[in-house]
Order: sequence, then C-alpha cells, then structure tokens
Amino acid sequence: MNNIAQGQIECSKVAILAAVLFAGQSANCAVVAQVYFDTFQFIVAHNDGTILSGGSPTIDHDGTVVQLGYHPAGSVYFSDWIPLTGEGSANTAFAQSTIGDSSFNAAPDGEFYDSWLFTVGSPTTGQNLPMAGTPLSVRFFDGTSIAHSGSYQELSNPLWLWKAPQEHPDVPVVSMSLEDAGTKMLFNRDLPADRIIRLNQGMLVPEPTTSLIAVVGALELMARRLRRR
Repeated sequence: MNNIAQGQIECSKVAILAAVLFAGQSANCAVVAQVYFDTFQFIVAHNDGTILSGGSPTIDHDGTVVQLGYHPAGSVYFSDWIPLTGEGSANTAFAQSTIGDSSFNAAPDGEFYDSWLFTVGSPTTGQNLPMAGTPLSVRFFDGTSIAHSGSYQELSNPLWLWKAPQEHPDVPVVSMSLEDAGTKMLFNRDLPADRIIRLNQGMLVPEPTTSLIAVVGALELMARRLRRR
C-alpha cells in the first residue's frame, strides 16, 4: 500500500471518529426536562362512574384523551390553556396521549403511567415550554378526541412546577402523581375518598363562558351551605 492510500485511510478514520464524537457531544449537550405522571391508585371515570377506556389492553395511545399542560401567567379563563402533550399539543411526538398509556406496557382502563422528555429547540418535543416555576396540570377527557368529548376534569397540585431544562446528565425531573398530597380537582375540590375521579365534577366541553363559571361556583357555594345546615 502506498503512502497516499495509507493517508486516505487514516483521514477516513479520523473523519469517522470525529463524526461519532460530534454526534455523541450533540446528544449529551441537549437541553432537556422530563415529566412523569401517574394516576397511582386512583381511577378516572365518566359521569356515571363507568371507567374511562384505555383502548386495547396491549397498545398505547388509543384510549380517551389526556393532556399535560399549563395556564399562561395572568390567565383568568379556564380556556387559557396550553397543552404540552395530548391532542392539540404543538409537540407532535406527544400528540397521542391517552388513558391506558404506560411507559412499560399498556395500563388498565381508567389509569395512566407515562413520562415525556422535552428537548429545548426540538420541533416535535420542545414547543411552548413554560417558564421555570410554572404550575402544571393534567386534563382527562371522556372521549377519544376532544371533539367527541362531553366533559373533562383538570387536576393540579402546588408541587407540580415546571423545572428549567438542563444538559445531560443533570436532567430535571418533574414527578406528578394523583397520590401527591395537595392534589385538587377543578374549583379546588379535594379528591374523592372512593378514589374515583368523575368527570361530571369537572367542566363541559366546549368550555363555558366566564359568567357560567361564576354561576356554577355560586351554586357550589350554596350547596355547601345547605349541607352544613
């Protein structure tokens, strides 16, 4: 083998090694944040108590709609909502998020155990990311699409705060579970003692106007006063 051929081979080796190292560096330098959510020992159900469908027992993403999202700072309407996952999310890699999903295998009806890795700048997993400290919420719908849903429930917790994405290996993890102390449903309602989250305690789809929300709140207050008598 002549010196020219030997030199070409060595240059090729260097180029391949550089490409591998560069690819690894790019992956390691990705700025990411991970969110994990589970229903734990709670069940999510329709208005009449029928458990929400998870679709096929062996396939993810074919049950009723689930959204992870947040309300923009200063928002006063329930409709001011930005989904990070699920139907309507700009993060297309997470656009199919439904009851019955699981990081390990499909979960049972009415349950959910999954996580998402958000990457800053990614067109499929890095869209509409909130500011650090923004409260996160989860919405459950009673249909396999929002257009075919009649109601939903939203759950939140003061501990469920978005964390600023970081480079590997210091990946921040936001761990969210219905079991977390302080978890509330809409209108600041406590989770039910029977551990069944019914969507009739949530909101109708499409969402009502602000005036109707005020009426619902007033009726709830009146009902509480009557129960105390």
